[in-house]
Amino acid sequence: MNKKFFSTVILFVLVFFACCIATSDAARKPDIISYDAELLQNAIEVNVKWQSEYPVTRAQVTAGNKSKEIELDPYDDNIKDAYGYHGEASLMVPVDSSGFYEDYITYVVQLEDDAGRKSRLVSGRLKVSSVDSQEGETEAEDDLTKEFIDKEPEEKKEGMIDKVLKVIERHDTPPVIDDITVNRPGKKNVSFASQGIDDKGLKKITFKVFTSDGNLVQEQELNDLGKIWKGTTKTFSLDFGKYKIVAQATDTAGNTSPEKSKEFTISMGAGSLMVSINPGAAIVAGAQWRVDTGKWQKSGAIVSGLAIGTHAVEFKVITGWAKPANQNISIQTGKTASTTGTYGKEAGALAVTIAPKTAIDAGAEWKVDNGKWQKSGATISGLAVGTHAVEFKVIADWAKPANQNVTIQAGKTAGASGTYSKATGMLSVTIIPQAVVDAGAGWRADNGAWQKSDVTLSGLAIGTHSVEFKAIAGWNNPTNKSVAIQTGKTTAVKGSYGRVYTLDRDFDEGRLVGLEHETVPNQLQLSKSSSTLPFIWVPNSNLGTISKVDTKTGKELGRYRTGPKSSSTNPSRTTVDLQGNCWVGNRGTGTVVKVGLYENGQYEDRNGNGTIETSKDLNNDGVISDGETLDWGKDECVLLETVVIEGKEGGYKPGEYTGGYNSRPGPRGIAVDSKNNIWAGTFGNSKNKYYYINGKTGQIIKTVDVSSKNHKAYGAVIDRNGILWSSSLSNSLLKFNPANNSMKIIDVKHTTYGIALDKNNHLFVAGWGHNKLSRINITTDKVEWTINTGNRTYPKGLTVDDNGDVWVAHYYEDAVVRWSNDGKKKATIKTGRQPGGVAIDAEGKPWSVNYSDQYLKRINPATNSVELEKLIKGNHYSYSDMTGIVARSMTTKIGTWTVVFNSKSSDTMWDTVKITAETPKGTSVITKVRSSKDDKNWSSWEGVTQGANLKKTPGGTYLEVETTMQITSGEASSILKDLTVQVK
Repeated sequence: MNKKFFSTVILFVLVFFACCIATSDAARKPDIISYDAELLQNAIEVNVKWQSEYPVTRAQVTAGNKSKEIELDPYDDNIKDAYGYHGEASLMVPVDSSGFYEDYITYVVQLEDDAGRKSRLVSGRLKVSSVDSQEGETEAEDDLTKEFIDKEPEEKKEGMIDKVLKVIERHDTPPVIDDITVNRPGKKNVSFASQGIDDKGLKKITFKVFTSDGNLVQEQELNDLGKIWKGTTKTFSLDFGKYKIVAQATDTAGNTSPEKSKEFTISMGAGSLMVSINPGAAIVAGAQWRVDTGKWQKSGAIVSGLAIGTHAVEFKVITGWAKPANQNISIQTGKTASTTGTYGKEAGALAVTIAPKTAIDAGAEWKVDNGKWQKSGATISGLAVGTHAVEFKVIADWAKPANQNVTIQAGKTAGASGTYSKATGMLSVTIIPQAVVDAGAGWRADNGAWQKSDVTLSGLAIGTHSVEFKAIAGWNNPTNKSVAIQTGKTTAVKGSYGRVYTLDRDFDEGRLVGLEHETVPNQLQLSKSSSTLPFIWVPNSNLGTISKVDTKTGKELGRYRTGPKSSSTNPSRTTVDLQGNCWVGNRGTGTVVKVGLYENGQYEDRNGNGTIETSKDLNNDGVISDGETLDWGKDECVLLETVVIEGKEGGYKPGEYTGGYNSRPGPRGIAVDSKNNIWAGTFGNSKNKYYYINGKTGQIIKTVDVSSKNHKAYGAVIDRNGILWSSSLSNSLLKFNPANNSMKIIDVKHTTYGIALDKNNHLFVAGWGHNKLSRINITTDKVEWTINTGNRTYPKGLTVDDNGDVWVAHYYEDAVVRWSNDGKKKATIKTGRQPGGVAIDAEGKPWSVNYSDQYLKRINPATNSVELEKLIKGNHYSYSDMTGIVARSMTTKIGTWTVVFNSKSSDTMWDTVKITAETPKGTSVITKVRSSKDDKNWSSWEGVTQGANLKKTPGGTYLEVETTMQITSGEASSILKDLTVQVK
């Protein structure tokens, strides 16, 4: 081979791997792509920009002997792009002379992302001049004659900015322009500084100055600026007034940036005002003054910083005094204007009479200005001149007179009268549900005292009255109601509250699976970590049953037959769908069976007796006995049977099919897609197929013949792109794209048995008889590495945790081995005889299912040791998605929030369930409900339509609400803001 050519190839490979390593390292933590700083008065302002794999949530700057740290919002301060997230932030750090070193000050910047990973430390220093170290202009001084010098833009260090530009140049993105800085080089002069950047080049940046009413007064256009521009405009000369500067960049492709704007004021100057008040008695009584409707001031107070011109002085109204008239005072630059206001003692009196005498005898009284209650004929003196409010007391069985406004004149006694009328109307208000009554809900009429539910008020005046309901935290109170009161009758009113779930504590009342409210509080979004329901479904292959086991306690909760007892069903691969139901392939009978999750209401009352007959642990010993296991067709949690025998294909209810069974070909590879449908592949003859099965009905949607590729399905997973990967027990994998039915065979060069996915586009393959483990890149279809697992280890089932570690069942080593994502052995955990499959549970812990000793073992990944073991009768031959974590976290991203609302009223009728949610493209938020009278027996689920009344859900004490959030494409999560249950 040509030596020169060989050397060139070696050099290319070394450069390629160096780039890959650099790229990988940069993606692991935030990268500061640019930063600069400016020294202000007693402070330093630092601007920093970043590119990061995960959102940046914290920024810290140390300057001199001071430090400043700010929290950043993962959504508002970070912008999602094709390479992760980018953004920018500004931090202001106070400094003093002790922070200066000779003629400069040093600063250090560091960022941290929401995974806790920190960026490299970057540092810089700023020159400190004598002007910088002096006391600067303050707002109170308003020294507009002081000269400011426009700063020339600092030169950017080449390197990281150029890298960012190279990334941006891959896309025709619009230009970006930074926030505008307003410089004041003179009394009426102003200039503007900013920075622009574009991948193609900045054609122009336009700066326009507008008056406060939107009129354009001046503008400047900067042209042919290159890819990066940072600088200052010309100096604009403006008259005094309020303005707004607007800037926009245009690149050479014609793309425009979003506008940046900033408001500013050219002020003429300021002066002060002092006001004195006479006499002293008025001051003691509370007399005060204010300017331009500002804060009230005491006599002799001085208000500074007033704009040059005319200002209005007003005096406070106080009881018993006539306040001075308003004054207009002229303010001059740098001077203190003064004036005086003299109050005059003015007062009058008020006498009010009440009729009839029987109302007076019943306790009728009056009061003025919300003062003390007075008897009929009483006179109140010393009232300030002006209008005063007279109110009459509410007394039982009387309609009180309407409130009156009475005018008081100096030195005179005003008169008023009020006549009560007899009334006998009553009002009764019922509040529902009882839960809100227990929480303190109440009502009141005509702004009176709060009343409890079902209290009756009597003595209300005939006519219209207003009923108001008390606000209770966590509930939306009914709107106010106008009710008509009639003589001798009781008007009945009902107020229905709605339970509102919107805060963290509200969401915590329910069960969260795959959702969280820590990233952004008081809302639900999909969790970044993998999650599933707390169950594992294990086949008992030699007994024809599968078991549902609680992964928290290890208790066997249910045992279900997967076919007639007389048939050798030989259940094997179990996989869990997006609702927690289990699908199992029967190798011996050529069928696929669906078993519903009882805890999630996935059952069918086929005999219509109102009770669900299903396998349960009746004696609570943590084991399902033969007597607790129902016969085939009798268990109402066993929902569907799909036959995949050639010529007999079809979907049936358990017990309906009578056409006979066959083990060849039998179903092996089973996987759930993002639509909650099933792909089931067969193994055993030359006509092997994959069947696409409706997850709700069990009917076969379509059939794909894979025999042309000489493929026999043995294990299956579906990646986030909807691609089906199938092992074959031979040296190859099948890659099948359901979107276009394309198929590709990938040669792995060893037996393909168990397969598993991680979150970084890797497929791991266990090489059973060859004692191998391989990693395949699912985007390039390339085998990235293959390792030996050891002699007679026979790796079989495997799974991948959130950290990317691969847990492999070494069948003949009687152990589960923990491998790193790059193929390094981390631990060997002895788990008993012949472990066949491994699955990750809801808490991120691996479970081993053993074939020979019939044990299940739960491993603590923190200690790499078995922390729980459970003997479940049967040979457990499975290595598929037994917990559903692959379907819920790898195939698609899905999470559920389930909450039970206890109305505390047995006859509660349900009105609506309303949600407030954000659903970006490729996401969904679906809600369903069911009701119960005893929290044990539940109605069928009813889907919720936003704004529509519930029609199928019967009344009861409890309403269970389940909201499912899913990503079907893309990375953005849907968001649940709030959910309201309204009764009627």
